[in-house]
Amino acid sequence: MPKPQTQSQNAMHCATRSSANFSKGHSGRLPKSARACRKGQILSNDLVISLAAFTAIILMCLYVWGTTNGQIGNSRQASSIEQAALFASDSLVQTQGVPADWEYYPLNSTLSIGIASERNVLSAQKLAALQAYNTPLANATQYARVKEILGVGNLGFRFDVETGNATPYSFGEAAPLSFNNTTLIGYVVERPVVYNNTASTLIVQAWAVKYG
Repeated sequence: MPKPQTQSQNAMHCATRSSANFSKGHSGRLPKSARACRKGQILSNDLVISLAAFTAIILMCLYVWGTTNGQIGNSRQASSIEQAALFASDSLVQTQGVPADWEYYPLNSTLSIGIASERNVLSAQKLAALQAYNTPLANATQYARVKEILGVGNLGFRFDVETGNATPYSFGEAAPLSFNNTTLIGYVVERPVVYNNTASTLIVQAWAVKYG
């Protein structure tokens, strides 16, 4: 029983037959067997080119899809941080808090934190009471509770009171030098306030690491 020929043997056989038949052809036309071999080679080349083009298209689509998803994710994250910073700043300077005299009660009974004696006028008593919780490392639980009440529990957070070139009051973590770079995304809110009978500015910052 004859052994089956390998692919390379078939190719050599095809080439040999094509060469032999070509020498016996007429009018310079390739014999049928030679034309069949050449057709098979053309089809193989077309298949390789088609597969390469298809793979390139798939890779390009995946890249565009990933980039678009990343941009959408960052846009949503930026909007979320902006809303959190605005909510925290509104709560701080536009309300006294809930209860209004929350500074005299345990933090667990406080529903909302405000540092204003009246709208945009800061209370020294409330600021002093809040400063007691400004210990992210020494008293992480109470500090986290303050951030939760202010609506920035999962974000980096800081606010400062600036009067002229001075910063007489600060609360929160050390803020990064800049936001919206390759790794961080953040938002800054500035509110005009009165502190110790002096026109001042409350600066609220919230930030987080980018999703992607």
